[in-house]
Amino acid sequence: MERRVVVGFVVSLVLAFACTPGVAMGQTLVVGSGPGCTDARYATIQSAVDAARPGAQIVVCPGTYREAVTVQTTGLKIFARKRHEAVVQPPADDPNAGTAFNLGTAGTHVRGFTFLPADGPSCEPEGQAVVTLAKATVDYNRIMGVGCHRFQDGVEMFFASAPGRVTVDQNQISGFERFGVRARGSQSAINRNTIREGGVGILVEGGRSVVQSNTIDDMSGTGIFADGFDNGTFDLWVAGNRLNRNGNGIVASNFGVGMPDPFGLALGIRANTVLDSVQDGITVDFAPGHVTLNRSLRSGRFDCYSPNGFATWRDNIGVTDSPSNLCRAP
Repeated sequence: MERRVVVGFVVSLVLAFACTPGVAMGQTLVVGSGPGCTDARYATIQSAVDAARPGAQIVVCPGTYREAVTVQTTGLKIFARKRHEAVVQPPADDPNAGTAFNLGTAGTHVRGFTFLPADGPSCEPEGQAVVTLAKATVDYNRIMGVGCHRFQDGVEMFFASAPGRVTVDQNQISGFERFGVRARGSQSAINRNTIREGGVGILVEGGRSVVQSNTIDDMSGTGIFADGFDNGTFDLWVAGNRLNRNGNGIVASNFGVGMPDPFGLALGIRANTVLDSVQDGITVDFAPGHVTLNRSLRSGRFDCYSPNGFATWRDNIGVTDSPSNLCRAP
């Protein structure tokens, strides 16, 4: 009998602890208003972020949220309740220069939003949709310019010293001024995104990255640009991407050729399709690595181009190249 009482008391205590607001590991905070959002307790995303405990989930109802959100709590999951129906738009007078989400701590997951640039009197592009300085996941979002109003960049991630990998997956990014996705010195996985109508689709500067299965169309600059940056460790895998009608298709350059060990540079460009580039299809310059099984056709200048050698080219399809024998005719 005494044992039952003790067990019952412990169970009751555990349940009471788990149900205490702000204590439960499964804490969920709902943002929004209106008839379809009766469970909301917060009017803005920022107020929910500020109230959240580490590891909490923030659910955002459909609507337009004119705010710039800064996240300083670890492990938050910030999800749109209905994909693309929660719209985040920085106010025109945003002190953070038009950036919608600033992720300053590790483990944030941002999913399912539509990001619009600030809609002010000026048509100068500014800000980013998402900036992260540490491990994060940004997926299934739509980032888009409207008319003359554009973000400078879509998603930016920085610093190899931050723990964990940044994943940018299955986003739709269009109508930006400079970069759709920019990874500088970070560990990143940039996969299955659709990027259209901007300056440079994906820019990777140093770090360790996988860039795979993206569709990149109509860049005024380069579709995928990989720059060795500071000649530090750089492992890059570019595979299975499809690029159409860009200024240049894929460019990899300045990977520290001639630098002393242990700089450990690795480059793989494999099984990409590059069509109708205004200038060159695939360019590898001062970059050791392997360029294999790619298809590069109908470029304005060279389908396959290597002004300074070092890379190994094998089994690539193309018509024009310099020097010769980088590609073979289809």
